[in-house]
Amino acid sequence: MAEAPSIQLSEAAVVQINIDQGATAFVEKPEDATHDEEMEELTASLFDTEPLRPSTWPELCIYRVPKELRVFRDKQIIQYTPKLISIGPFHHGNQELQDMENMKLIFFKEFCYRTRNAEHNLVKFAADKRCEVERSYSEMFHIAHDKFLRIILLDAVFIVELFLRFSNSQTHAHGNDLILSKPWMIHAIRLDFLLLENQLPYSFLDEFFQFVGDDCPRTFLELACNFFCLKFKVEISKELKEVKHFTDLLRTFHILPILKAVSIDCSERPSTGRERTKPMHSTKKLDESGVNFKAIVAKEVGLLGIEFRKMKGLEHCPCINFSWLLNCLPWFKCLPILERTQPCLKIPQLEITTGTELFFRNLIALELCHYPSESYYFCNYICLLDFLINAERDVELLVDKSVIINRLGSNAAVLTLIKELGSQIVPVPASSCFKDSIRRMNQHCKNPWNRVVATMSSVYFPDIWRGTATVLGLIILGFTLWNFIRPFVLMRH
Repeated sequence: MAEAPSIQLSEAAVVQINIDQGATAFVEKPEDATHDEEMEELTASLFDTEPLRPSTWPELCIYRVPKELRVFRDKQIIQYTPKLISIGPFHHGNQELQDMENMKLIFFKEFCYRTRNAEHNLVKFAADKRCEVERSYSEMFHIAHDKFLRIILLDAVFIVELFLRFSNSQTHAHGNDLILSKPWMIHAIRLDFLLLENQLPYSFLDEFFQFVGDDCPRTFLELACNFFCLKFKVEISKELKEVKHFTDLLRTFHILPILKAVSIDCSERPSTGRERTKPMHSTKKLDESGVNFKAIVAKEVGLLGIEFRKMKGLEHCPCINFSWLLNCLPWFKCLPILERTQPCLKIPQLEITTGTELFFRNLIALELCHYPSESYYFCNYICLLDFLINAERDVELLVDKSVIINRLGSNAAVLTLIKELGSQIVPVPASSCFKDSIRRMNQHCKNPWNRVVATMSSVYFPDIWRGTATVLGLIILGFTLWNFIRPFVLMRH
């Protein structure tokens, strides 16, 4: 009988198994296998939680502002939070905004009565659009479906009814309207409607307006532009209809005038993604180099319609700059040929009020959260203002040129505002609508002859009186020199 092979047991782990004969045997488990199983169990315990992936729905367009933008120097920034009314689910339930919830219900009842729309029809419309609206937000809300429907329906009705009443109030007396009779309330609601976190999808509002079938001859886009004091143009209505919400409406309105120029420039010279917004000289330095600042109407070209103009002849012969003549005889500015001899930086007029910071912060947050870096138009605009304004004297010069209308009361407040906005923007690829102007202005400032001509113009020809004195002084100097050299000339002859 063959001797069964002996199994030598070590002090390692041993498992007990039952065999057919009922006997019990012990089999050694290899140490490597035991170690692998332990590692698998450990790995499973460490990574058994499924990560929460950010929303990737194509409808996504409404975001909660990141913490990095909310806090500045350990100070909480309040320009992202509504002060009077909440729109959408982000700030719903805020106790400080509860007064307007009753106002929404009043508007809802009056809207249904005036338009003869049954409440259940409006609820059905909102229910059909619920999933689409939910996908527009960057977060998943743990709210019951019926409560979410109530939120978006009351908010949509309030917005549409308010826009209609505001439009009618411009041609008819609004009487004792609970909101329109209080201008401060309209202003506060308008600011709250600009907040990135305080939005409903524009497509939902537009479809809702068409569904209710109001007799208003205006489209919802026209009503929205009218409420936000935007100059509506039929030729840009197609582009504006593609906006995501009211914050995006204002951004799109201001960048539309330059989009065509940007697309042409990008097609000629594609961006590499490594180009940076180059530092530019301040307002004072540009002024000392002879650059003239001219304010243009922002409603015509948008806030971003900044343009630097300089005759090609001035590049080679700075002395043909007739700024000295225009300083002494300003009525000659009506002659285009003389006006074009001055290097000119055209900037859309910017009115800085208590709501300006809110406006810029939410547009910047929208660009940083939603758009690719190539579309950071307002980020680059703030960077450009940050370059132009380095001291209070820069603000003072822009105010004197009517480029800035300061409603804050002091130049220091404007300087602080621009610097705080610029400090939270990471350098991004330069928008082509600004990089060409920045390059040309930097080249202009590098030429020492431009500074010489500008200094002579500002010192000797700042106005008609000193200009006249300068001309008379030159004439007297000429006669004096002639009287000095005339005897030598006559003696020679």
